Amino acid sequence: MKKLQDDDHERAGVKRILSVLCMAVMLAGCSAQDADTESAAGQQEVLETLENAGVKQTYRVVLEDIYYEQKFPPYERSIENYDFDITENEFAIYDIDHDGREELVFLLTQSYTATMFASVYDCDSEGNIVEQFHGFPRLTFYSNGMIEVGISHNQGHSGRFWPYTMYQYDAETDSYNAVAYVEAVDKDVIDTINSQLTEAGEEPAWDYPEEADISGSGLVYYICPHGIESDAEPADVTEYNIWHDTYVGDAEILDLPFMKLTEENINKVFGK
Repeated sequence: MKKLQDDDHERAGVKRILSVLCMAVMLAGCSAQDADTESAAGQQEVLETLENAGVKQTYRVVLEDIYYEQKFPPYERSIENYDFDITENEFAIYDIDHDGREELVFLLTQSYTATMFASVYDCDSEGNIVEQFHGFPRLTFYSNGMIEVGISHNQGHSGRFWPYTMYQYDAETDSYNAVAYVEAVDKDVIDTINSQLTEAGEEPAWDYPEEADISGSGLVYYICPHGIESDAEPADVTEYNIWHDTYVGDAEILDLPFMKLTEENINKVFGK
């Protein structure tokens, strides 16, 4: 009798656990749907304020071309035999360059690393789609219009620091221009490499620029205004922060209202 009672208690406990788990899954699903609904409502309100009514239709066409055919403006760019879930990619509508017009930001993150990208689209005065920016989708948007774009891999000597290119909006060309590529040398990485070489009976291959690390942070920075292949002198963290503040200053990091690229979300934002 006691064993039967124990079994009944165990089954009742399992039922309670399963009930709690089911409720948690349902709530998680509702939370995700609620988040997309709130984003859609906010972006629809933004679209209603656009001066050019054609912009709304243009952005819709762009997203539908991506969703149904995997074609991306400019339209010579496409992905054949796309093997990933297109709905896991994201879009947002936001005035990221602060020119008074909302842009369409699209992130293709569901793909092979080599084909991942982010694009920022705008419309010209005639309603034609214009690509303001194209790059890898590791983005930091700032409230003053600056964008930091991280590289796809960080397997080199930068260690704790993720290299990136800083972009600045040019109102005259309505596009983004690269300001500089920034990478670093991490002392911990250099010490580890040299230690491994020494243990293997080889000579250390790297010299950490101690003289440039005035602050003793263990990181020195290379600010390359002419791109990733250009030469630059090592800079202390203090010098790097001064340079960074020149472009970012007190600007805040933007949290764009990204939504999944689904047919439902397209209809929520642009109407059926």
